Amino acid sequence: MSAIASSQVRQSSGPVVRWSDQQTLFFLSLLLEARRQHLLESTKTKYLREGLQTLIPRMVQRFPGRPWEIRTLENKYQYLKKYWRVFAAAEKISGTSYDPATGKLSMSEQNEGLVTQRYGAMGRRVVSIGLLVGDGITFESWLEVFSNDLPAGENIVEAGDEAAFARDSQNASFISPSPPALLPAARSSSSRPTLSSQPSSSRPTPSTPRAASARPSQRSSITPSAAFRANSLAARKKKAARSDGISQSFRELTSALIARDSQPQQQQEHYVTHNQRTVGAEDFEKAIRDCFAFAEGRGMLFASRLVQWIRQDPLNPLIWNSMPSDEAKEAWVAINFPPNS
Repeated sequence: MSAIASSQVRQSSGPVVRWSDQQTLFFLSLLLEARRQHLLESTKTKYLREGLQTLIPRMVQRFPGRPWEIRTLENKYQYLKKYWRVFAAAEKISGTSYDPATGKLSMSEQNEGLVTQRYGAMGRRVVSIGLLVGDGITFESWLEVFSNDLPAGENIVEAGDEAAFARDSQNASFISPSPPALLPAARSSSSRPTLSSQPSSSRPTPSTPRAASARPSQRSSITPSAAFRANSLAARKKKAARSDGISQSFRELTSALIARDSQPQQQQEHYVTHNQRTVGAEDFEKAIRDCFAFAEGRGMLFASRLVQWIRQDPLNPLIWNSMPSDEAKEAWVAINFPPNS
């Protein structure tokens, strides 16, 4: 059993009882197995609960000293998922380096402040503590458990299938994603070489691939599947292209709304029709609830700014409710609510 890194990821599952690092690492290993067995592919509460229910007997067997209920596992899963999203966003920042031995990120003080400002208490925890690794759980394990790009069992490519790898490389060559950055790089980008063909010298990350650390990382007893390694790069690039398209669509929509509001009243009446959908209380309530859920972990000030924007125009609730995913909302917020605004 590998030594547990000094990084800690702790969350209270109740008023008194807390998860230990050993319990969290074992739970992550069970999640990784369940992911590969197609038990966590759906994000719907019903099916997610069914998948987590299968893990309770093994948690009881390994740690019989505390009661294990489905609600306990659900709360921990949602917390770890949110923590990973904040950590992955921080890891993408230009100039940030990741230490696989400790699970910690190294970044400039300015970027640390921006991460804390944007994500609140969880951002501070990511900056100071990092990612919990050890006992076979690595950065790649977290990525595979909580990645929505490649559900387990899809897009399988057999080892040695050169034609399939060539198709993926050809598709990826038409896409040139640019990872987001909160501030210019605090360190030289020369430490980020191009992706090597040797799997032992690179790792799949949510951002630009980087060379392996000078200090060799511990060999994981739970390694990412062949399909995940083979397809993660192309999938991330396709996702980046989709995000760019969504951002462009929102820019065009915002420009159209500004142009509409700046026109004289007699010209605006030209766009009003009898069958125009009226924004009702349900639309407004749904948008407000979703805003608070989206802003969780970023502080009440951020949530208040979103609510004020929704109240400014009757069409704003419809715009917010029509955004198809959290990625689309992230892109829209980055354009309309920059951190320093």
